[in-house]
Amino acid sequence: NQPNGPLAYIPRSLTKGAPGIFWALDAQWGTSLSGFNVYKGTWNSSLNDIVWATNFTVTPPFNTSYANFAYTGIDYNIAFDPTGTFGWFSFLGHVSPGPSNYAYYPVFYKTTNGGTTWTGPITADLNTFTCLTGNVASGMPSTNLEHDLVVDMYGNPHLITTILAGNNNYTMNYNGWHHMYDITYVNGMWAAYDLGNVNGAPGSFGTSPNIVTQYQAPQAARSADGSKVFFTWVDNSAYGQGAANTSPNLFGKAFDVVNKQWTNIKDFTSCNAPIAGSILFPHIADEVLEPNAT
Repeated sequence: NQPNGPLAYIPRSLTKGAPGIFWALDAQWGTSLSGFNVYKGTWNSSLNDIVWATNFTVTPPFNTSYANFAYTGIDYNIAFDPTGTFGWFSFLGHVSPGPSNYAYYPVFYKTTNGGTTWTGPITADLNTFTCLTGNVASGMPSTNLEHDLVVDMYGNPHLITTILAGNNNYTMNYNGWHHMYDITYVNGMWAAYDLGNVNGAPGSFGTSPNIVTQYQAPQAARSADGSKVFFTWVDNSAYGQGAANTSPNLFGKAFDVVNKQWTNIKDFTSCNAPIAGSILFPHIADEVLEPNAT
């Protein structure tokens, strides 16, 4: 799940919706990213397989006014609520009309009827959150280059991404303040929940041309009923600010959607020498495993 480039041949965010219905999101690529395809899969019992068809195709109005930028969209995901009625797909990008600053923002399309129709683009303007603008010492708030997405029991999206200072040219400053955030939609308003501090900057592995880059690998999951949301990411509390994220540990935090309660941050690799500093490119499923009702 690298955040850019046409080499991800498997569609992103393969996920389930209503019973027997599945969803995936993929990008349209020419010389650059041009748009998105939403795919709907329907279980066919006689074939014992999922039959896929294109559900929705869109070319977002990318803001291309900045020099040398033919598109402004990266890293995309799709998710549905437990009933399969309310769905959102997201990408990190910059569309018009939208914020004037040349930075990356969470951008969404949504459905309220199980994918029959989609509306968007809808931008969560990071500049409207004083908790973000006040912490970004210079520049403007921007997302990092990767995110994940789930939808809770109320049909609200939860997009996890790193927020940091953008330099007004689609680049970011990892040496300053940057935190992990849950960008969500509650009671008709966008909200930004601060999950915790992040120290690491991108860390690279391999040699050219076979280089992969580790950012914070933000991941999101929910309980089957959508009443609880879970977030994980990789970092190392021993890093200096802006250190390459090449010795990552796994951190996590959870949210009770009904009671509006957060857990503390947990370092799942603390006191575990064999895996400490070795959590590379983790992935968690859209839905958590629940062996029993408690």
